[in-house]
Amino acid sequence: NCTLNKRAVIYYEECMVRYSDVSFVSELEVRPSIILYSLRSAPNSNRFNQTLSDKFDQLILKVSSSSSIPYFLEDQERVTQVEGSYVLNSMVQCSPDLDTPSCSFCLKFAFLRVSTCCGSPSLAQVFTPKCLLRYKTTVLPSSPSPPS
Repeated sequence: NCTLNKRAVIYYEECMVRYSDVSFVSELEVRPSIILYSLRSAPNSNRFNQTLSDKFDQLILKVSSSSSIPYFLEDQERVTQVEGSYVLNSMVQCSPDLDTPSCSFCLKFAFLRVSTCCGSPSLAQVFTPKCLLRYKTTVLPSSPSPPS
């Protein structure tokens, strides 16, 4: 029955809208959360999860130790492996009212959602009321073999 609800959150790709009859400023909230992901598998999926984990460990450490507010960081990395190359675009963001440990906790929670939900999708985005985590892979064309 929605008539008794006094809290709501709506997630869009680029933003969210929240309403509550109580203050949520500086409060760490990770629920409700939602994950959107591609059904297409990431390239080199055998090694992808470790690459992704390493990347988000770096980003979470960097964004949560930053003195600049808002806590926002984007990254683009070319990953070259024997199986082929791809570009990994990643982004993390916390609500600017969170303290550093709360930002870090929220992003680690979001990454845990991605890493345990759906295999190795080529694209995923996790929304929580206080943070956002996103990544996308783009496969690069393979180089032709040199003539023999």
